[in-house]
Amino acid sequence: MSRFYSAGDLFVFPGIRESLGMVYLEAQSCRLPVVAFADGGVPEVVADGTSGYLVRPFDGAAFGAAISRLLGDSNLRRTMGREASDYARRRHDLDHNYRVVEATLRSLTLRKRDG
Repeated sequence: MSRFYSAGDLFVFPGIRESLGMVYLEAQSCRLPVVAFADGGVPEVVADGTSGYLVRPFDGAAFGAAISRLLGDSNLRRTMGREASDYARRRHDLDHNYRVVEATLRSLTLRKRDG
């Protein structure tokens, strides 16, 4: 999939009621800025104004304006793309997140056993 993402200039997907949106993390890890709705879990994985633009759901004018802004400014697109990649790796590193979940589950198991 990285070949397909890397062939683009930006990732545009509204994400209506997305619970998390792995596609946003995948796109950002390939240095694509994102344009999406600020809906569901999307704000958890896209840093508005840094790694892309989040707009009010179903606001077609704002959605189009965000796309136009990125398409019209290659420097902004590249800067946001670098930020998107850094953000995805820093905030959503799979190994780190699994270690956090594992530590939480272990502490719950120990509490249940000792309690």
